[in-house]
Amino acid sequence: MSTLVLARTQTLTAASALTQIGTAVPTDADVSVAVSGSGGSLVGAIMAIVGLDENGDAQNENLAIAAVGTHTSAQQWSRITSMTPSGVVFTGYSAQVTFEDALPDADGDGDTTEYEDLEALRTRLLIRLGYAAQAASPPPGMAATCNEYLQSAQRFLFRKLTERRMRRFFTWQMEPGQRFFTIASNQDLSSARLDPLKVEWVGISDNNQSWTPLQGGIPPTLYTTVDQDGLPERYEIRQSIEIFPPPDRSYRLRVKGGFKLGAFTADSDQTSIDSELVFLWALANAKNHYGHGDAADVATQANAYLGNIVAGGHATNRYVPGATQAAPLARPRFLPLEE
Repeated sequence: MSTLVLARTQTLTAASALTQIGTAVPTDADVSVAVSGSGGSLVGAIMAIVGLDENGDAQNENLAIAAVGTHTSAQQWSRITSMTPSGVVFTGYSAQVTFEDALPDADGDGDTTEYEDLEALRTRLLIRLGYAAQAASPPPGMAATCNEYLQSAQRFLFRKLTERRMRRFFTWQMEPGQRFFTIASNQDLSSARLDPLKVEWVGISDNNQSWTPLQGGIPPTLYTTVDQDGLPERYEIRQSIEIFPPPDRSYRLRVKGGFKLGAFTADSDQTSIDSELVFLWALANAKNHYGHGDAADVATQANAYLGNIVAGGHATNRYVPGATQAAPLARPRFLPLEE
């Protein structure tokens, strides 16, 4: 299960509700409040939680916060509307509220792909271009030139390459009557944000974890009934994600797709895709620009590396008829006819 952050680490102020990522957060797990810091006594402190329980009924709980540490709600919630500390002055303390999502961790833990940072790749590029003795202090303008080759290579490859590990599910909390959702405001723990050009599946899920697909495209004639809420059936992505009809309850919008490129400008920024592929592609372009004799060899190596990644992405899928042996069908059983 992936732990999602409901409230960023935030200084506690009595009677001031914690800032929430979403106005409603369905979950199958208990809410936990982690309090840190050092101030006055926390004896008598509570976190007032208001929302709906797993049955959709109104619920509230005064979660005792008697000391620094993690405190778990005794209730299971399908929706959280507010969390407010009260009881004592919280000067010197902060809190982070989390809950477990119903999806497996999608942060890429255990990913075996290498992601080198910009500084390491730039140093390697300088060495291969003949600047080994000056790699730590390159000639004027050479560091910026290498950065440009690396950044351009990643942008190009990101559009050309489609890997399974570059796809994940993105989640938005839906409210009754809400049709539009900002693309960058998904509520997942990961900092990854949806790339609208790499959407593969769109659907909704309810509190019972029943998933239903949505059909792409909203014919304008449907807006005749735009004021009638119901079970969403269609979606369309423009500047934002539009759902139709407007939901009649708090579903969760689920989108399976690729994520946008992460930052790759600071020396400590890592690549968003396989760093060796980015390096080889940038090196081939740089060597070609400077007229190195082995430019074609490096380009061949880069293309072969790309081909291996693409081939590996197919896993056990095969697309040639007869290439995969079909499982044998069960033999029919003939029963005697009744007289």
